[in-house]
Amino acid sequence: MILKNALVCNKDFEFIKTDITVENGKIVSLDKTDADGIDCRGKKILPGFIDIHIHGCNGADCTDGKSDSVMKM
Repeated sequence: MILKNALVCNKDFEFIKTDITVENGKIVSLDKTDADGIDCRGKKILPGFIDIHIHGCNGADCTDGKSDSVMKM
């Protein structure tokens, strides 16, 4: 999949106009290409903002004071 003419937020938090090539669900290129794709003109594309702050999972609670809880998570 190719996303054309997107305004992409780079590592310096600047928006640059470029194309995004995605293969097998992963971004493989942030470069202009002559290939056809989905026109994203005027659209901004930002990285996924994922909150990794957790208090537990898999039945474990890291606030319970048990040292094995972290290993269980």
